[in-house]
Amino acid sequence: MKFFQQILSLFFFALLFSTFVDARTKCSAAGECYPNNFDELKGITSEHVIECADDICYAYKCINPEGYIMHGSGCYEDFVNTCKYIQSKITEDAKENKNFQYQDTSVIAVSCDGTKNQNCAQDKYFALYSEFKKYRYSVDHGFGENHKKDFGINESCAYDDTPLPALHQVLCRQGGQCITGDSKYDIDAASSYPHTACSECVQFACADNDRVMHGYGCLEEFEQICTNIPSNVMRKIKANPKNYFYTDNSSTIMVTCSYENDCQTNAVEKYGKSMPYNFTLSQSFKKSNLKTCSYESLSRGAAHTRNDANGLKVSGMIVFGFIFLLW
Repeated sequence: MKFFQQILSLFFFALLFSTFVDARTKCSAAGECYPNNFDELKGITSEHVIECADDICYAYKCINPEGYIMHGSGCYEDFVNTCKYIQSKITEDAKENKNFQYQDTSVIAVSCDGTKNQNCAQDKYFALYSEFKKYRYSVDHGFGENHKKDFGINESCAYDDTPLPALHQVLCRQGGQCITGDSKYDIDAASSYPHTACSECVQFACADNDRVMHGYGCLEEFEQICTNIPSNVMRKIKANPKNYFYTDNSSTIMVTCSYENDCQTNAVEKYGKSMPYNFTLSQSFKKSNLKTCSYESLSRGAAHTRNDANGLKVSGMIVFGFIFLLW
């Protein structure tokens, strides 16, 4: 009798455990790829469901540097690994956020509480599209403007949700120059910069009213040169430094990479196309009375304080072909 009771107890425990496991949040998961010449709403088919540890489901559409659109859904990690070349602030804001919604020319993403409906993220995405259509606006307005569109009618592509590699150590170009007033940027200088070993490579540009510092190197150099970076932003970069893209939309832009040696120029080209259409680049340094300047920390030197900063609105690849006349 006692043996029978033990067997019965084990049976009920196993049943309870399986019920607990099944209760974990499941989200619809799917992924499709198509070229950036599809103008109408394109659906995604849920082929399976996956378990998401944070109980949040995501649906997203982003465009990669080659101009292919990745349209998918799943967990937070699926969003991050698929939409690799977007501003890191977007994925940071989306993390553990059950009511996330964002859109620009390179990414559209939403999230929801997956405990209520495993299809909630996809439903929210298409509801958002329908809402905009009702007012004769498209959720895709401006989407893909900075990317290639001249694909052939039979062009196809493969959905890519693989994360960027993060090597332990990479070789990076190290050096920089200062731009001010009428001085010109030496576009060929970077090719002569020596290489140094870093945990991640960085290319950056940061400015005050009189100078722009454009540099290559390790993350430590960016921190030493660009002292205008808020401490809370620097903490976020250090928490996830391997492949990071940041801009404050006015005076600073930087990208880190650790997926291969000498990756700085390649990373700028890839991330550059994901700049939002409302990016505003400060041009106040071009009115500086300084004729020359040295590549050094922004906290050093005689930088005049003025409030006459002008802005120039640019977009997409123009930013990285023109940014401070540097990238």
